[in-house]
This record gives sequence, structure tokens and C-alpha cells, in this order.
Amino acid sequence: MRQDDIDRLHAADPSPCIDIGDKHFIKSLHGFLLLTNALQATYNNWRDLLLDCYPDNPFLLFDQMKQHIEQLSGVVPIYYNMCQDTCIGFTGPLADCECCPICGTDHYRSDTREPCRLFVTIPLGPVIQALYASPDTADKMHYREWTMA
Repeated sequence: MRQDDIDRLHAADPSPCIDIGDKHFIKSLHGFLLLTNALQATYNNWRDLLLDCYPDNPFLLFDQMKQHIEQLSGVVPIYYNMCQDTCIGFTGPLADCECCPICGTDHYRSDTREPCRLFVTIPLGPVIQALYASPDTADKMHYREWTMA
């Protein structure tokens, strides 16, 4: 995780520093959410089309929207290096290995320090915090408690 994400988790008030009332942010958010299941290129093409029609009307880049969503929700992915054949994750005592101890494939692409493959985890704590941030969702999280009483 990035240090600012960790700091936000530890903060007493993890409020995002984004103006969610900004009409340009709202417009970009709607587009981002409408195209959630589409390719990143689709979002970028749609953004480019809108900028061609309305050049003075800012529209956030895909990566900017992704960062804003992470800041708003507090949910950020954590990336780990992984064997390209999915044998192991290069974490803990295996973090410094140059090749997979099981299949022997390289940890990094040739002549780089770029891993051949990554796997992603999403920590549960920030997800639960995000769910409790909405009174409606927080209420629904106690459904089982009420039905068992």
C-alpha cells in the first residue's frame, strides 16, 4: 500500500480530500460508473469524444478517477509479485528470489525489475469501513443480527 493510504487508515477522521460537490467530478464519476464493466480504452475514448465536443469542460482521466474512487472509499488494492505460472507469490522469505523455487521460471522480465505477473488483494478492513460509512449499508450489515433475535 502507498504510505498516504496507510496514513488515511490510521487517521481518526479518514475523510477524503476531494470536493464531491464539484460538477466536473460528478460528471466524470457518472461516466466512470457507467463504464465499470467496459475496457479502460472505452472510457478514454468516451472522454476524448466529450473533450472534442466540449474542450473547456474538464473530464478526468481514467487513472485520476480510479485514484479518486480509492480516496473516497478507502479501498485500495495491494499488488504482489507472483510466479508467472502461479506457483507462488514472491512475498515474505521468497520476496528476494530471482526465480520460482517450484517451476524455475524467472521472477522478473528479462533485463528489468518488472515482475512477470502480479496478484492483487483487497484488504477487508477498508471495505468494512466503507460499508459502515453509509447509514443505509451499515443498517443492512446487521440484518442477520435482527433476523436471529
